[in-house]
Amino acid sequence: MILRINNQDIEVKVPLTLKEKLIGLSNMTNINFGMYFNNCNAIQTYTMKEAIDVLVLDNQNTILFILNDFKPHKILTISRDIYETNILELPKGLGEYFKVGSKIQLIKK
Repeated sequence: MILRINNQDIEVKVPLTLKEKLIGLSNMTNINFGMYFNNCNAIQTYTMKEAIDVLVLDNQNTILFILNDFKPHKILTISRDIYETNILELPKGLGEYFKVGSKIQLIKK
């Protein structure tokens, strides 16, 4: 999938298996793509090497809140039903282009 941010296309990967979901962005540096976790209300960054920006979305991909510069070695839990919540992890600095209440559009490749 593709997410257009500030006239730039960012690849967004959607993990399908449990293993892909657990690995996520672990141990990566110079992250240049996003990860979209469907039906997800918690993330952890214990094995990450750099901070990321996190968008918490509802089922219509409306932004509920934004966490910029979410550091490694943290846990984020959201008090919402797992089936009504999605999370988009982005490279650090991209969260500033979004606003709470706006809707993101992911474009299929």
